[in-house]
Amino acid sequence: PFLIHVTGSATAAPQIAVTGATGKNLANGNSYLNFGSVTVEEKSAGQTVTIRNAGTATLKNLSVTRTGNHAGEFTVTPLTRTSLAPGASAKVRVTFRPSKASPRWATLRIKSNDADARYFDIVLTGTGKATAVTKGGKKKKAKVKTSPAKPIAPPTVTIMTKGVEVIDGKKYRTLTLTLAKGDSHTSDDFEVSGDLTNWSSGKNHVSVLIDTPTTFKVRDNMPVTETRKRHIRSRR
Repeated sequence: PFLIHVTGSATAAPQIAVTGATGKNLANGNSYLNFGSVTVEEKSAGQTVTIRNAGTATLKNLSVTRTGNHAGEFTVTPLTRTSLAPGASAKVRVTFRPSKASPRWATLRIKSNDADARYFDIVLTGTGKATAVTKGGKKKKAKVKTSPAKPIAPPTVTIMTKGVEVIDGKKYRTLTLTLAKGDSHTSDDFEVSGDLTNWSSGKNHVSVLIDTPTTFKVRDNMPVTETRKRHIRSRR
């Protein structure tokens, strides 16, 4: 018999991790910061978002932006750092000031060099509440309240969720998109990798599992094993 010793080292890579005000980990594209009901033109209490590098290499090119129909009604404090060493963190604070008495929403997008999550999206929601009016017609200034409410699913934001699914007894990396109205995708919009350096796309590497007007789901054609890691991401 032959005894073969194999040695090697894992490739260092950054990994973004984001937590909300309660310290709970947020999921990319599937988590909400809900500000509840807030009086129109009043500012809500702030909510803190912490960005941490849970990887083994520097998390670089950090930036935070807002997108969506009501992005201007959510204020985000600027980042004080654009790179994080492994284990380091940075914080931003988000507040909500509605302009109308109706449901409002936007997306907080954190961009970095994490190959698995170049864009980390958090849905921002809240409801504008009308100012109370007295019998004399004068506006009564109401106190700002942040009350629990069900998250409002924004129809203009595509939500992306990653996972691992067992198909025919094997594990595969999957990516599920809850589509915004009018959004569409093909397998060419996604790419896969085993080392976070070399990426492949197209039908030979990515298969479409679900394709409906509301949901688009793809999987990596190469299964995950104990010794083989796989990664999948959007090219957009």
